[in-house]
Amino acid sequence: MKLLNWICSLRKRHSWSHATRIAPTIVIAGLLFAVSNANGASRTADTASGTKVYHNAHWVELSDGTKALDVRWAVGNPIKVTTLRIPKAYLGPLMGENLCHPFSPTEVDPDCRQNFSLGMLLRGVLPDFRAPDFPLMEDRPDLADIQIFSTARVPDKDPNLILREELSFRLEMVRATSSRVRDLAPIFGLEGKGTAPTPDLVNKNPQDSPDIYYNAQSPEKATVFLACMDDEVSRIVSKYLVTGDKAFCEESFYVPEIKAIAAVQFRRPYLKNWEEIRTKLDLLLSGFRQSE
Repeated sequence: MKLLNWICSLRKRHSWSHATRIAPTIVIAGLLFAVSNANGASRTADTASGTKVYHNAHWVELSDGTKALDVRWAVGNPIKVTTLRIPKAYLGPLMGENLCHPFSPTEVDPDCRQNFSLGMLLRGVLPDFRAPDFPLMEDRPDLADIQIFSTARVPDKDPNLILREELSFRLEMVRATSSRVRDLAPIFGLEGKGTAPTPDLVNKNPQDSPDIYYNAQSPEKATVFLACMDDEVSRIVSKYLVTGDKAFCEESFYVPEIKAIAAVQFRRPYLKNWEEIRTKLDLLLSGFRQSE
């Protein structure tokens, strides 16, 4: 299955409503066909079968006494692997209980029972992506959920093309939701399209087709885009949907440092920080990467 389809199906499972927002428990799941060993990753050999056994993630103690998770990460290619060292504060208090990292029939993680593309879920505090303080309060407006997807499953495809294809998919969803699509007023250097707030909404689920903004380019060229809950449509469909300052936006873009696609969920007031969000997340992930 293509990475694009998996990303779309994953997002579709996560509603925009507050009740179904992503939990702070982080699950890192991976399907990596890697033949090289990353820094800090342990490896043993099963002499009977010739199978190499990798543990794709393990905890390390830092010099300041805190812990971090070392994760083997495919950098845009299934056979090129590096290590991301992620401080525990970004992973949440329950991290480390459900890790899953298969590689191939001859390179396995004994703890893995499922096959997924490698992805991670982190949490940061906007606008500068500092690590959250604990105990973590779910209703904090400055918290952002960060989903990172490796492009190693489709190494021959331009990752920006993946984003443009998903943007086109999102715009088609907007068109399919209502008989009328409206141009959104430009905001913060972004253009966009949304569903007209009329009673003829087809699927009655505006959280599945939010307003789509892109970075002041034609949809065919846009490589950064955002999806935001539409307040007007939400009020027509249901008074129980999250609106106003508690409504969510999701920003999607490419992270060249680790060759991954990022999708960041945040409260709508931070829409004005969309350029800063991209820059600061690039810097944060760059700091996680260890020398190869």
